[in-house]
Amino acid sequence: MNRVRFIRVTSDKFTAYFQTDGVITRASKVLGFMVGWEDAKARSVIKRSGWKASQIITSEGKQEAIEALDLASPPSAALEEHICHCGKRASFGYGVRLRKGKIGTWNCFEHRPADQCAAA
Repeated sequence: MNRVRFIRVTSDKFTAYFQTDGVITRASKVLGFMVGWEDAKARSVIKRSGWKASQIITSEGKQEAIEALDLASPPSAALEEHICHCGKRASFGYGVRLRKGKIGTWNCFEHRPADQCAAA
């Protein structure tokens, strides 16, 4: 089993962190696309992008990485699950405008508004 390491990645525009044990398990938001990647693939992308990566060894650096990755809280689900008023999983969202902060109304298949259903 590989040991857990913290890596700091820097560029002209950001400083970010990721946690790896051979496979990236957590990453700062800007590096989130790398979660699940093996280290070799991440190294390749970092090198091609002209970023600099360094392993964090000091306890102060590790604490900084832990805080940046918010390791005190459990990882959140990739997608938020919505529930209909009947308690079933809701897959149909209406009035959703996430960029404007509006989550809209969510319904299951049975309870979606009739005016929103396509004619069969």
